[in-house]
Amino acid sequence: MKFITVCNNSPLRVFCIYKNDLLLIGTLLVLSCLPLLSEWQSFFQDPGQAEIWVNGKLQRTVTLTPDYHEEFYVQGIPGYAIIEIENGRIRLRDDNSPRQIGVHMGWISQPYEQIVNIPYKILIIIKGKEHRSVDAVSQ
Repeated sequence: MKFITVCNNSPLRVFCIYKNDLLLIGTLLVLSCLPLLSEWQSFFQDPGQAEIWVNGKLQRTVTLTPDYHEEFYVQGIPGYAIIEIENGRIRLRDDNSPRQIGVHMGWISQPYEQIVNIPYKILIIIKGKEHRSVDAVSQ
């Protein structure tokens, strides 16, 4: 019944591995990778929409398509901020915040990427085609 017989022929007689041990190890390895596979598929899906939040309120939702270009000013902030959408990606092109961190983040195009501008409370999030209300840890 032994798969690897190290016990009988080895002078050390350190370990024995049986078929059931290998079956248990393989089953646990496959089961531990299942959550990763389900999240991996949703991470590499095509981006569907980008949400633009200002002061904690959803200001605008835009669809990211390859042949679409638009620039617009963000409303409801003390300074100015320009958001640019082009070829399925989005960025905060220009603003007058002191450190320009949101501008330096550059283009984003993958699901779950985000741009944050803290002085003007601007948040740009790319959503995937399917949005889950519960994350993998909560499941």
